[in-house]
Amino acid sequence: GVFVLGRMGWIYGRAPGERKAIRSIALAFMILATGTTSAVHFVELTALRQAGAAGLVWPSSAYALELLAWDVFLGFSLVFAAFTFARTGRERRVRTGLLECGLLCLVGVIGPALGNMRIQLIGVFGYAGVLPVVVLLLADLFLAVLGPSRRGSPSVGVIQTSA
Repeated sequence: GVFVLGRMGWIYGRAPGERKAIRSIALAFMILATGTTSAVHFVELTALRQAGAAGLVWPSSAYALELLAWDVFLGFSLVFAAFTFARTGRERRVRTGLLECGLLCLVGVIGPALGNMRIQLIGVFGYAGVLPVVVLLLADLFLAVLGPSRRGSPSVGVIQTSA
């Protein structure tokens, strides 16, 4: 959760000013996703474990909150984030990947709504299968933005001393 929030922070920071509202909505949904899943796991690892009731099983309130975080909040965050990227070049791949991943997450919420958790696996595929690929595309874009002078150079961050 926190790792993805960090990536969304980078997306927020690099989005053009004319997309300020969209980038803010994407970041807000990511904060909701991260906060919700963090709260669920904190409660699971502390209070519920001591009460002997730990474990995310369906149906339960904790699992429903977890799905709210990963399917709904993450899904909306990724869909909105997609629209901060251009439709051309390297940004197009990121835009498409974020949109596909976000839509898969949102479709996943149909499963618990219908009582068929197999449908929710569509959302799992979105965040466990597609999202890691999108993160790699984001890393590629990030490195391209840095340019060759700032990546892979052994002298970056090294203090030069005179002999």
